[in-house]
Amino acid sequence: MSLKGKKGFTLVEMLVVIAIIGVLAGILIPTMIGVVQDSQIASANDTAKSIRSRTAEFLVGLDTRLNTRVTGQRSVYITVSGGDWSITGGNASDWLDGNNHWSTAVTVRGDNPANRETELLPYLASTMPDVDSAYMELHIEEGTVIGVSFIKDGSAATSNMPGVADFRSGVFGYGGSQKAGICDGEILGTSPILSLA
Repeated sequence: MSLKGKKGFTLVEMLVVIAIIGVLAGILIPTMIGVVQDSQIASANDTAKSIRSRTAEFLVGLDTRLNTRVTGQRSVYITVSGGDWSITGGNASDWLDGNNHWSTAVTVRGDNPANRETELLPYLASTMPDVDSAYMELHIEEGTVIGVSFIKDGSAATSNMPGVADFRSGVFGYGGSQKAGICDGEILGTSPILSLA
């Protein structure tokens, strides 16, 4: 009886397969990282758009019911941490009627907050329940939302945030980034969406 040799892969064949897998991984991994970043940017832009729409909705409703609106140009800064919303940058003198319609509470939770119909922060917290952790900036002029910046899971602004002039021009430098939507390594959503300057 003769023993037949078992067929298998030779060392050279195995090395060729490993080399091919390495080349494919080298091509696909950067592509996949770009796809993931693009989807995160799109999601952040969508959330910024929702915040802008909800803010505009609130401002129109408040003006209709109470005949009051933001006078001049104002920027407010909102932080959400563990579902607790807080706002800085606004005060009662920003409003035509002299009342504080930003928020009279230091922090607000989204589950049925008080003053939802007359204060922006409780309104946003109750209409945006999926936002659990974020930093955002809202720029408002004469009752119109000029622009919104949004950083998911952010607790503070990046070193370079878009302002009213950027939203008016439609372009922003993104802190020298090579890609619109990334600033200082953070995903930055905007509404309206700003192009890379």
